Amino acid sequence: MLRQRLFYVWRRAEFLARINSHQLAHNRTPAKRTCNTHDPWEAALLAAEPEPLRRLALQNDMTMIRHYDHQHTQLEEELKRLTHKTAFREYALIQTVPGIGENLGLTILHEIGDIERFPTVKDFLSYCRLVKGTVASAGKIKGLRGAKLGNPYLRWAFGEAAVIAKRNHYRLGPLNQQFEARMNGNKFKANTVVVIKLARAVYFMLKNQTVFDPDRLVAALSKAA
Repeated sequence: MLRQRLFYVWRRAEFLARINSHQLAHNRTPAKRTCNTHDPWEAALLAAEPEPLRRLALQNDMTMIRHYDHQHTQLEEELKRLTHKTAFREYALIQTVPGIGENLGLTILHEIGDIERFPTVKDFLSYCRLVKGTVASAGKIKGLRGAKLGNPYLRWAFGEAAVIAKRNHYRLGPLNQQFEARMNGNKFKANTVVVIKLARAVYFMLKNQTVFDPDRLVAALSKAA
């Protein structure tokens, strides 16, 4: 059900991107959505479109966006209800991590499953596609493998959490800027460090049933930098 919800969210994003691209292609400033309701946004878009057929096409896209909104909202409500019944404590623990809210928490929690199936943190990071396997012969490493092994949904979820955490957390944001400066502006490499540290934190939190400790994460990130 979580993967179904993600499918709906991504399809919805495609419709939004298509509308935005059309506005830019016709030298229009895309109308901004300032609240949860689509009504003012839709009215502004339709008012700016003089072509009747294109106006109809916009209305069709907006209808699909509303449909996806309704479907993934229903799924979210049911998933939260089930999670509160079966894994309330773990769900609450995960949401203490910067960047992880209700929906990312659902994805991470249920894609992980039973944390005890990962004997070590390296096993967990490998499953999250955050550690590549190696090809070795006679004790010498010949190359890397396994880039597509593991769980792509966990890799995506932790990546999203890292972006949100860097943007919103008062300590991680400045620290990430230091990362990027030390890595010659390599944002991808700096972001990967944050993603791995967040995943490690979640692993030990679930293993030990403890809440997130920002001081430990900042200390770990400082050493990595």
